[in-house]
Amino acid sequence: MSSGTGLRQRRRTASNAASPEEPRVAEAPERNSAIIQLQEVDWRGLAEDFLTFFLAALEVCMQKTPLGTVAERLGLRQARNLAPRAPTEQELDVLLLERALLSTPVHREDHEELWKRLWVGWHRSNNLAVPSFAIPSEHWTDMGFQGRDPGTDIRGGGLLALMNLVYFVERYPSDVAAMTAQHRNAERDDSSLGPQGPPTYPWAAGAIAITHCVAKALRIAKPMRGGAVLAASTEEIRTSLEPYWAVLLPPEDDQGNSNERIGTAGAVENPQLRDVFCMAFRRFNEIWFLRSARYFEFPAVLEELTNALTRDLTDRASARERMEDNDEHGEVKTQ
Repeated sequence: MSSGTGLRQRRRTASNAASPEEPRVAEAPERNSAIIQLQEVDWRGLAEDFLTFFLAALEVCMQKTPLGTVAERLGLRQARNLAPRAPTEQELDVLLLERALLSTPVHREDHEELWKRLWVGWHRSNNLAVPSFAIPSEHWTDMGFQGRDPGTDIRGGGLLALMNLVYFVERYPSDVAAMTAQHRNAERDDSSLGPQGPPTYPWAAGAIAITHCVAKALRIAKPMRGGAVLAASTEEIRTSLEPYWAVLLPPEDDQGNSNERIGTAGAVENPQLRDVFCMAFRRFNEIWFLRSARYFEFPAVLEELTNALTRDLTDRASARERMEDNDEHGEVKTQ
């Protein structure tokens, strides 16, 4: 009797214990589906998106990129679709003056003051003692020129390339120091040459190639074999259709008065165009180290920069027009 009772109790216990298992069997496919979905998530893509957001936010904090530009880059705002157009007469003046700088050869006697500013600016940016200025000198190779005489490299970019470099070391010394540190760290961590060459690029010589890249984006130059460029004709520049010509000029002042035509001196010191070069230089350096490029991949990185530069210039122009629209709407409301 007791054994039968015990058997029935065991059966009831087994039955009760089995009942909670029934929904678990039904849930198993859902769990498996969830696991499969998690496995299919593009975690690398999410990480890259987060990194892009972080770098863009950092640029805003450092006041190097307009907030509107960053928002459009991240897809947080719908970018204005700017139609390609020819440059205005005022914009054409600026482009022609940039072309003149690109075509102006650099002579030590005529431009020694600029060389000295580059010499001092680069050393100070890197917290180094400033040695006695000299051309030729081994110190030019420390800056990333490919020889003791920097004039040999700068010849390809003309006065425009030298002005860009001087502006960069004087306006953004922290960027210069950060780039130098990246080069040194890369060389320290990977000193092997390998079939693709060293893990860095010649800094100053790279800036000259980036000057060419910007010049082509601004349609003041055309590509030639071997990485050289040929100055575009005035008619070719006048009829170039691009959506980003607005970046050539500073914004209108608070009264809405148009800017005066920029003269030759203004073109040399024009911060709008110098900052376009600086933006391109930062982007090139970013692409280089994100893809762990090697020396012989230089042309591929330049090609990637060309595509990114078109987007960046369009973003800047879009942000400019939106800012001006907001200013106009604000004026209407206050009247």
